[in-house]
Formats: sequence, C-alpha cells, structure tokens
Amino acid sequence: MYLSKGYLDAEILKTEVKLTKNKDICNITYYINEGEQYFIGDFDFIGNSNIDSNVLKNIFDCKKGDPFNSIKINDKISENIRMDFRNSIKSLYSILGFTKSNISIRIKSIKDKFINFTVAIDEGEKCNVNKIIVNGNRYVNSTEFYKSSFLLPGEEFSYEKYIATQQNILRNEFLDPKKSFVNIDNDNNLQIFVEEKLGFEPIFNIKTEKIRENNSSKGYYGDYKYKEAKNNEGEKILVILDCSQELNSLSQSNSKS
Repeated sequence: MYLSKGYLDAEILKTEVKLTKNKDICNITYYINEGEQYFIGDFDFIGNSNIDSNVLKNIFDCKKGDPFNSIKINDKISENIRMDFRNSIKSLYSILGFTKSNISIRIKSIKDKFINFTVAIDEGEKCNVNKIIVNGNRYVNSTEFYKSSFLLPGEEFSYEKYIATQQNILRNEFLDPKKSFVNIDNDNNLQIFVEEKLGFEPIFNIKTEKIRENNSSKGYYGDYKYKEAKNNEGEKILVILDCSQELNSLSQSNSKS
C-alpha cells in the first residue's frame, strides 16, 4: 500500500499483539514510520530503436508529479502472461518478436522528493519461433491447435500471424474464450493456453491395446483392437485414438444419425 503511494521508505517499527480479557479476540497494533513521500520527476527512454518513445510513454502511463508508484512502474516494464501490450512495455516488445528484451529503471537523481529516472531498454534480437506448446487441453487434441497456428517452428515471429493464431484458436467451439490465450515465452516457444468449456467431455474413450510390437515398417502404425462401445442415437461423441509414437494421436468428432 505504501509503495503504491510513493512512500518508498515506509517501515514497520513494532508490532503488538494483545488478547482481550475474555481471550476471545486478538488485537494487533502496528507502529509505522511512513517516511517521505516521493513523486515522479523527469524521465526518458533510451535504447528503443524499434518503438517510438511516445508509444512507450502511453503504455508507461505515468506523468511528472504523480506519486512514485514503484509497484505500477515495475508492472509496466515486466512481462504479463497474456502479453497485454497495452499495459506492459515488455509485452509490447515480446509480441513484436523481441522476446529477449530487457527493461530496467535507472535512477538519475532525487531532488525535492522528485525522482528523475531513465527507462533503459535493451531490445535484443528478433526471435524465430522455437516450438509450439499446448497447455490445459484434456479432450481437444493438441493437433487441432497446431493446425490453427499461423506461426510455425523455425520461422521469424510475426505480430500479424500471432494475432491471426489467437483469433483462430478462440474460434474453437469447445473453448472458453475468456480463459484461452496465446503468448511467446522467453525461450521463443509459442505457448497456447486453453480452457475447455464446462460440460464438454467425451461420452466414452476407446482404449487401444497394441497387438504387434517392434514394427519397423515406415508409415505403418501397427495393429490395434478396440473395445466395443455404444452411444445413444444422435449424441455427439469424441473418439481419441492413440496410434504410435510417429502419429501421437488422432481426434475425431462424429455424429450418429
């Protein structure tokens, strides 16, 4: 609380804990030294060759005379998991492909309770996508999300393709759009986080049992037998087949008329 209002030196001097006479209530008293309140002075940006300083100022959302809110300032230069570039300079760099960017605050001077500082930016190199990783899916096969991505492993990160991938993922009828999103992590992996809608689950799973082992023929995935399963007429079913290491899984949705 104190840090958010510019009281950077606030400290708890002493804590007292007392029980009432009936010993049914505990009273806690904190003795606090608030210290001086500090304010934002002059600040500038250095190292930003790919993003204009005026754009960064809008995201930074701080102005001279505001209380020096160290919590807010730290949030503005740090990554957030949803890569919301409207609220984070680091996230803006990440969605533009500069996932290794480093942003820090350098205090230049403190005068009359005003802190003058520089936002120092090391943009780093633009990244290539490493891997695509799907998180949180229980029933919808990961292959469905791989096919929805416009970004491919090995290619240079593209903001336009990132947005197109995000929109494509959210078109999946089985996902909760408010809890599903895409980001690029510090290892240049495209992370797809999904939350399946409540009530969506397969009516049954067909379990497989491999009969033939050590099959070395290219393109041949072995013989399988399946347990018999029935479903009510007209119901939608989800069939999950686990075939081999080469074809990890196949997800298929059928309707019986």
